[in-house]
Formats: sequence, structure tokens, C-alpha cells
Amino acid sequence: MYIHKKGYSVIASIVTIVVLFFVLLNFVFQFTIRAIPVGLSVIGIIIIIWSVSFFRVPTNRKITMMDNAVVSSADGEIVAIEEVEATKAEAEAALAEARRLKAEAEAKY
Repeated sequence: MYIHKKGYSVIASIVTIVVLFFVLLNFVFQFTIRAIPVGLSVIGIIIIIWSVSFFRVPTNRKITMMDNAVVSSADGEIVAIEEVEATKAEAEAALAEARRLKAEAEAKY
């Protein structure tokens, strides 16, 4: 498993926000109540783990190699397939990107 290249900045931002939040809490409350840092630490760690798991690129994912297959991003669920208006250039660029990704996936497996 590795992290998608666009995920590093988001994960770094989330970690920075969580750390700054704890530093601020420590400064304001001096952690006189032990339940506050323990509970918030658990929440902060869960948020960080969730962000890492969201941006992971699974190595054992099976991709359907059919011309008319629809593959969901982020291991999610496809809830709608709708027609959209696009310029010819946008449609051609999207098709070229889809073909490149398909060729890349086929080369991997």
C-alpha cells in the first residue's frame, strides 16, 4: 500500500491541524483534566488514520477490464451515472485519460 501523490498535502495539513489543536489546548487548559487529552487524542488519531486510508492506493485491488465498465473512485459506491454536457476537447481529453489509465492498469496486472 502506498499513498496517492495528491494525498500527501492533505494528510500533512490534517496532521498539522491536529497537532496545533493539541498545542492550543495544552496552552489554554494546561490539561488539568486527564480525560480531555486522552479523548481528544483518540479522536485526532482516528481522523489521521481515516485520511491516510482515504488516500491509500491499494495494491491488491482487482479492476474490471471491460470497455463499458464503470470503476468507482476511492473504493466507493457508484450512485448515479448521468449525462453531462462537455466540449469536444474536454470529452477527448477525458477519453484519452481513461485509455491511459486502462493501459496502465493492464500493464500492472
